[in-house]
Amino acid sequence: MSTIRTQKRKFVIKAGMSIDFVKSAKDATSLQKKYASAFDTDNNKVFSQKEANIFNATSFSERADGTVMFWTRKKDGTKQGKKFNINDKNIKYDVNFDVLPYVKAKSNPQKKPQEKGILDKVKEFFSKACGLKKSEPLSLLDINKETEWKKNYNWSEGCNRKISTIVINEELAADPNLCLALHNIGKKAGFEVKISEYSNEQAVWLEDYSIRRADGKIYILPPMSKPEVDTVNAQNVDRNSRLSDVYAEQLNDKNVVRGKSYLEGGNVLNTRLKNGESGAIIGKKSIEYSLQAMKLEDTPENIEIVKKQIAEDLGLKPENITYISQIDFHIDMFYRPLQDGVVAVPDYKEAIKILKNTNIKGMNKEQKDKLLKKLEKMDKIVTPLINKSNENLKNSGYTLRKIPCFSMPTDFKSLFDKNPNINYHNALCGTSKDGRQYIILNQSYDELNNIITEYYKKAGINDVYFVPTQEYLARNGGIDCLTQEK
Repeated sequence: MSTIRTQKRKFVIKAGMSIDFVKSAKDATSLQKKYASAFDTDNNKVFSQKEANIFNATSFSERADGTVMFWTRKKDGTKQGKKFNINDKNIKYDVNFDVLPYVKAKSNPQKKPQEKGILDKVKEFFSKACGLKKSEPLSLLDINKETEWKKNYNWSEGCNRKISTIVINEELAADPNLCLALHNIGKKAGFEVKISEYSNEQAVWLEDYSIRRADGKIYILPPMSKPEVDTVNAQNVDRNSRLSDVYAEQLNDKNVVRGKSYLEGGNVLNTRLKNGESGAIIGKKSIEYSLQAMKLEDTPENIEIVKKQIAEDLGLKPENITYISQIDFHIDMFYRPLQDGVVAVPDYKEAIKILKNTNIKGMNKEQKDKLLKKLEKMDKIVTPLINKSNENLKNSGYTLRKIPCFSMPTDFKSLFDKNPNINYHNALCGTSKDGRQYIILNQSYDELNNIITEYYKKAGINDVYFVPTQEYLARNGGIDCLTQEK
């Protein structure tokens, strides 16, 4: 008997439904409506049982480069993807493997989610991948229970925190290499890996939908219509605001603070200052979106109102927040809090030197030349912005640690997409049970991994780990974007 996948989707495609019915259905997601025709492979305008099963087993990831990935869950719990052009009106999608059909899950946020269906299968798969014994069962994250925090707990994203739990969603739990890497690191560092029962399209980016405040409460995005200021960011705002609504319903109300400002988790870095007080580093785009969320005009007076509201939403003193220019849609791809009052910042000049002087296996001359060309362009265009941000950080009392940066903003990736994406700033930091500071980075070329390890060790980090996240870096996110830490 095949396992039925259970997911909190409002709308499930059934055999006999027409394309027009799906496109007009109130509960269908915008992406279900947009790509419904792709699953009508026989052009009958009505879904067969096979077409409905494939449709329900498929999620969509639209990318800033104008492509969309169709991710289909196989019967064994793994997934397979295929890329299409977003503007292609004639997409037809079929698969030659058995898929795991969906059933619509009943939602009851007052009760612990029933461990049935795909989550049980994923847990079993994950446990085997990590070599867990029967005495070490992997349990679902009980969201309501796990969000009970001590008052005034001084939380940051830096190395001085002690992580007890890393939360991933079910898509990551079906990735054996990544799961095994996190589990093995957790054995050394003292944290557990748990699966969140929160599930929705693109819910893989757990970092973005909420922010852990210094007092342990959870900031949730306000309801907000899609802005018109920027294509890539507008897509994120539209998606994250919708998904945050679903996430908020599953959290204990007393722990949730519904914000008035608009703050995505990837654009806010929680820090601790040298004096021990809680702080934050925030990308300036958050001010722009918050003006829209609060329906205020862009004036100096209103910007100050927004900054005060941001501080209130995060439970911070306004003077403990530092705003910096954004290289891309989220600052967590380029900056990383380390020890209290210390921040890793991007350095393109050093990356260029390293690339020129390092023989990298697996990167041919053509690939290296293309990457060098991109880095040199980045250095010319972006480094002045980085320098201004660095001055802001210094003026706020932060000590800066320059780390070679090979990361590309979304618009710069077109010539580099045949190589593995390289990012050494989107990371997880903490202090292990043995008192050793560690950082978990996105894995890339061995030669570069070894060089970056030395940079972080010079910055005072004892242990540097790497996890395989290439699939997710290609979708413009890294290990920090994929997780929530407790």
